[in-house]
Amino acid sequence: MSVSAVCVRGLPIVSDKTEDNGKSILWVVITSMILVAYVAWGCLASSYAGSEGDGSLTMIGRGRSRGILMLVSAIISFLITSVAELPNLFTVISWNFANRIWLPILFAVVEVGLLAGGFGLHQLEKKLSGSRRKKKRRRRKPDPYL
Repeated sequence: MSVSAVCVRGLPIVSDKTEDNGKSILWVVITSMILVAYVAWGCLASSYAGSEGDGSLTMIGRGRSRGILMLVSAIISFLITSVAELPNLFTVISWNFANRIWLPILFAVVEVGLLAGGFGLHQLEKKLSGSRRKKKRRRRKPDPYL
């Protein structure tokens, strides 16, 4: 649920009218966490595969077209490595915990940050979507026995 805002004299005013035309916060957080988990797996797998390989780099050359070709080649290599190392799942994870402990910890911190940010946004959405009118208090009747 999104809240439309109008600025009056530089101050944002939240309108009572809300429109539900976007993705929910839950959907955005879950897809972001899945994307980060896939990138994390790709980095862990590439790190493991790089340590097992001969370590040689292929230089294509200089120039803009060569740079774009090198970028596309690196992305394709990342995707292939992330799928090719799936059978070695436990080996890759244990190798990274033994040799590069900062990499799994970094991605765990990013995942927890996404989860905390999603929770915070959900609380903010709940707070902003509540009724903007103040509740009137009932006047207490005076106690006749006092």
